[in-house]
Amino acid sequence: MHGKQCRRPFPDFMRVSYTLSSTIPYPYMCYPETRQPLIDALKLDPPSGRHGIAVFVSNPTPWRKKYLKELMTYIHIDSYGDVLHNTDMPSSRGKGSDDFISVKLDSIKEKGYKCLIAFENSIFPEYVTEKIWHAYLSQTIPIYYGTSDVYDQVPGVNTFIDATKFDGR
Repeated sequence: MHGKQCRRPFPDFMRVSYTLSSTIPYPYMCYPETRQPLIDALKLDPPSGRHGIAVFVSNPTPWRKKYLKELMTYIHIDSYGDVLHNTDMPSSRGKGSDDFISVKLDSIKEKGYKCLIAFENSIFPEYVTEKIWHAYLSQTIPIYYGTSDVYDQVPGVNTFIDATKFDGR
């Protein structure tokens, strides 16, 4: 095809992505392996007697590490990831295993955490990843830091703590 332009197989306006503004939106909560367990978890009453906060962060985004480090000066947080690590997974399975998500969710339930920190790696419009959904799936209260568009995707505006609303004073 020397000298000629190739035609693209799809028009420029077609887009499948996590964004709700996509031609075909496919956010995390629509994944088949997530949708039904999420619906089931949201139907249950929150377990009583829960306590503590957990976080799973392995990507050392500077702002996120700084925020967590500051927060940890005021309250104990079990950090399972590589960032500010202070707690090991209660199972021999763990990061890198095929069922890491199951191990993560089981660990949260097993320890009886009340809250799970769900800070996004990046903040972009409509970018809501699995982090907040893992909190709902494990029946914890998400402490979320990310896009303000999260309100368009969660099951209710009062179902999580929006860390972006706190300026540190």
